[in-house]
Amino acid sequence: MERHTLRGAVLDSSIIVKWFAAEPDSDDAVALRKYFLTHQLPLIAPDLAIYEVANSLAYNPRYTTDTIQLAIHTLLQFGIEFTDPDEDIISHAISIAKLHKLSVYDAAYAALAEIKVLPLITADRALLASSPHALSLEMFKKHLS
Repeated sequence: MERHTLRGAVLDSSIIVKWFAAEPDSDDAVALRKYFLTHQLPLIAPDLAIYEVANSLAYNPRYTTDTIQLAIHTLLQFGIEFTDPDEDIISHAISIAKLHKLSVYDAAYAALAEIKVLPLITADRALLASSPHALSLEMFKKHLS
């Protein structure tokens, strides 16, 4: 993937959570978001990402109900295209999950990336190992250099 051919990316919740919670690579995740917003390139995720982000923040003791709701409100303002459940994506996710011993939830991100022919940016090691479309934040940064 060269910089001039980049036309968007699929994000999984492991990257989106880093926008709100101080985690390793949070700065790189925020820089990725700014890059896509600045260049008006689409970011896509299955709608389940919203729930996964809220769930992850709910387990962070620094987040109250109000701060989680504000984070989700903010997330929805970023212009990410959250895709509705789709029979083709779900069917492909099931196949990926069975083949790579992933949850169907995780495989949904890989399936969406494959169907949209976009890179999947993730911090999930199992997804990185199982999807030819998956890139870590570090790998993605190298592609932009």
